Amino acid sequence: MKVKVKLDSENLIELVEQDMTQATDSSTAQIYVTAAVAHAILALVATIKEESNKEKELKNAYFLRDEEQKRNRVLEQRLKEEISKSQKFDNIISQISSMTAFYKKNPCSHTQNDYYDFLNHIQNLIGSKEE
Repeated sequence: MKVKVKLDSENLIELVEQDMTQATDSSTAQIYVTAAVAHAILALVATIKEESNKEKELKNAYFLRDEEQKRNRVLEQRLKEEISKSQKFDNIISQISSMTAFYKKNPCSHTQNDYYDFLNHIQNLIGSKEE
């Protein structure tokens, strides 16, 4: 019975050579080689599993980073919308302020209808900016 084993790791090759020197006959040598091969396979499986776990951790880290970036983009968009609303509101206030200056100069010279028109104009400004 011949067993061909190719080991890439120098440590495992040394292990096989060590076991071969301890063997007293061919059946014992075969047991030592089989044990060394089994050890090599277990080491290889452990290495593959470790690499697989590292890959999973990396994928998970990338996923978490992507999710965080998505949340940040959503929050950034909401912030921009709130800033835009605030700027619209500031613009309305400044327009109303400039319009009231006209009525403050001489309040008695305006009729009740002028003030109603003024209030309607303010309501239209506020209503058109809310949309």
